[in-house]
Amino acid sequence: MYQPRWRLDTGFLILPRHTSGATTKMRWRSSAAHASTSKIHPEDLGYTSTLSAFKVSLQRSSQLQEEHRQPWQSLHKPWCWPGACSRQPEGTWKDGWRALEELHGLGQALAIGICDVDMDLLEELLQQRQKPHIIQNWMDPFHQDKLVRRKCQEEGIQYQAYSTLGAQWVYFKGYEVNPVFSNLVLQEIAQFHNRTVAQVVLNWAVHRGISIIPASKDPTRQRSNFHSFDFTLAQEQMDAIDALDGALDKKGPEL
Repeated sequence: MYQPRWRLDTGFLILPRHTSGATTKMRWRSSAAHASTSKIHPEDLGYTSTLSAFKVSLQRSSQLQEEHRQPWQSLHKPWCWPGACSRQPEGTWKDGWRALEELHGLGQALAIGICDVDMDLLEELLQQRQKPHIIQNWMDPFHQDKLVRRKCQEEGIQYQAYSTLGAQWVYFKGYEVNPVFSNLVLQEIAQFHNRTVAQVVLNWAVHRGISIIPASKDPTRQRSNFHSFDFTLAQEQMDAIDALDGALDKKGPEL
C-alpha cells in the first residue's frame, strides 16, 4: 500500500511583532522557540491524497509535546519537479488546496499555506474560497521577492522566508562560497554592531515584516540566531541591505 510522504519543518519561528490575523493566534499558542509545519509532498496533491497525507502527518506530529504542536498545514510545492515524485499525483494543487480549505473549515488545521509561489499562482490562490494564511518562499538579501511580499502584505497574508541566510546560492545556483556571508556590505554592518552577518540578516528580515525559519543542528548557531533581535539597525543600514536585491543575478557565480 502506498504511504503518503510527510515532512515536518523544524527549527524556530520568528514572526514580526505587527503580525495580524490567524498568524497572531499561531504565535500566541506556540512557545517562543518551537513551532512546526507539516507539509504535503507534491506527489500527494489531490483532494483524497491530501486528506490522507494530513492524517499521517497528524499521527506522526502527535509524538511531539502538545504545547509544541501546531496544526499548520502547507502544500510543499504546487507541482512535482523533475526527480521529486515517485508517482504521478492524483490531482493538482487546486484539488489539494480544496482539501486544506476543508480541514481549516473543520478546525483541524489552524492555518493553511503553500510554498514556492510566484505572482501568477498567488493571484490564483486569492480567487480560492480560502486564501492562504501563509506563503513560504525563498528570500535572502540578494533575492528579496519584493512583488510577492508586497502582495502578501496587501492581502493580509504572512510572508515566510526560507534560506534567508543564502543557502540557495550554494546548493542550487553554483556558488562555492555563500555570498551572503562573504558580502562586504553585510560584513561591515555586522562589524559595526559587533554581531555576525547571520544575526544582521535575520534582524533585517524580521523588521521588514518577514517571518523567518532559520534551521541549524549546531546548538551554538541556534543560540546565536535566536539572539538576533536585541540591537537596532539604522535606517541607512536597512536601506543598504535592501539595495543588494538582484545584485547576484547581474553578476553571476564567483567560481
